[in-house]
Amino acid sequence: MNIKVEYFYGIYPSSLYGNLLLVDPLLPLTKCPLNCIICPLRPSKEILHKISIPPGPIMSNLVSRLPLNIKINGLLLWGYGDPLLLTNLGEVVNTLRKFLLEYNVEPLIYIHTSGLLLGEHFNNVDLLNSIEALLVPFLWYGEYKKTFGWTNRVNFVNYIESFKKITEANREKLHIELHIFKHSRNTYPDKLHLEEALIVLRNLKIETVILRPIDRPSHDIHVKPPSKVHVNYVEEKLEENGFKALINDFVQVTSTPTWSSIVDVLYNQVLRIPLKHSEIKALYGDLGIISINNLVSRGLSKQITWNKEVFFKSEPPRFFSYF
Repeated sequence: MNIKVEYFYGIYPSSLYGNLLLVDPLLPLTKCPLNCIICPLRPSKEILHKISIPPGPIMSNLVSRLPLNIKINGLLLWGYGDPLLLTNLGEVVNTLRKFLLEYNVEPLIYIHTSGLLLGEHFNNVDLLNSIEALLVPFLWYGEYKKTFGWTNRVNFVNYIESFKKITEANREKLHIELHIFKHSRNTYPDKLHLEEALIVLRNLKIETVILRPIDRPSHDIHVKPPSKVHVNYVEEKLEENGFKALINDFVQVTSTPTWSSIVDVLYNQVLRIPLKHSEIKALYGDLGIISINNLVSRGLSKQITWNKEVFFKSEPPRFFSYF
């Protein structure tokens, strides 16, 4: 059996957004302007180039893999890179919206982006109105920016100005994700970094902040999950300062989807998102457990022990075929 790297890689059962179809329009190797330490994907070491992709292959992949027997609440565009590197992002988004409507799925499209390319795409109000939200990770912690994956190629002031343009057009479209995690012996955001974050968020006139406690391994082995006490502390501080804090977690699905090809979808999901045994069982059933053991035995996946739990994770082979 020839396992292929595909655009579609399962669903993300979010406590905040519901069950989202996962689409990676860029595919390996990593293509992102930032190297965030909380990202499960290995950092990019290459010069990034903007690209254009035909939407047709993505649609064909979705049609052949679409799960049944489960409610889908939208689609998340993210994977091996920043979707805003697509020069034809508007075409891709509009084609995905038509697909969702045709298959009776809510046409809610979320784009996970570094935020560094916002100004180049979202001067176009029509494009902004055609998506549900932009999800942008917040790792702008003072002197730790570079350590946490920031790039020196971008001026931070100009970066913030591009966010202001989005909030002026439609504040509800910008979802700032405040990641909460331990790194070595320190927990972030600590008191000082949280105060810095509050200043930036007030300046942007952000009203709602999405809290993302890290709950699975990243490419940095020193990143660990925060304590529940610290998550509560951050949530309370945000609300004390007038923000609405919402927590986005990976949750168990209420019913197991029916898949046309479990092993292919599962391989592609653990290629992007490490999954626990219980999560694989919930998403793919007993055949999912058989499939992941098959992938491990063939060297296409491996077990990772993280925070005293076992996760399954894959890396793209040196030589592989795309969908």
